[in-house]
Amino acid sequence: MEGQHRDLLWRIIAESVEAPTADGWAAAVCVACVSVLPGVDAAALTVRADGVQETWGSSDEWAEELEQLQYTVGEGPSFEASATARQVLVPDLAADSGRWPGFAQAALPVGLAAMFAFPLHLGAIRLGVLDLYRRHPGRLPSRELTDATVLANLATVAVLEQARQDKAAGDSQLSRHAGPYQEVSIATGMLAVQLEIGLVEALARLRSRAFAEGRSVHELARDVIERKIRFDDPNGEA
Repeated sequence: MEGQHRDLLWRIIAESVEAPTADGWAAAVCVACVSVLPGVDAAALTVRADGVQETWGSSDEWAEELEQLQYTVGEGPSFEASATARQVLVPDLAADSGRWPGFAQAALPVGLAAMFAFPLHLGAIRLGVLDLYRRHPGRLPSRELTDATVLANLATVAVLEQARQDKAAGDSQLSRHAGPYQEVSIATGMLAVQLEIGLVEALARLRSRAFAEGRSVHELARDVIERKIRFDDPNGEA
């Protein structure tokens, strides 16, 4: 029976991939999560490898915004799930805000009430996270929690298959589509040189300034790369 239910979820994903509005298998996984998990309002699938992060798919713009907020502040359930390879279930973000104060301060005003992060991993290999978002607080019922776990496992298989295909083709989807996350890496290196500090501190300063200015870390990184601002300038401008 369990195998049949798993096959059903896989068919739902396959049908989403084949839909006219489909934006790839990763987005299809996210759309499937919203369609089969009552109460889940949005989902996103983010891959992390070799120091590079990229959101491969999301159900909508709200999910993408929440992924960027976590990356900007450098904390949140997704980061914890990725680091520990364990599910991080947050039925009430407001009540649990002390665990991730920066993320809670940024996410609560845009409507996030609950979040559930499922790590994508195979043994010691950590690939990324499937994040589920809700606009109202509350736990996932046991059946939905089971389904979400199965969907995360299916996503893990899909990520591994994509990696195998990319390796066979001599390519890397993660590096090829690194996009704004790669810009953050470049900007971090530029700041490290400007301020004569380490990369970890440079990234922390980039995130801190983005948060203080109410901007995404991607937007600020682009300004650094385009030399519109310099952190070693008293006025903050080039």
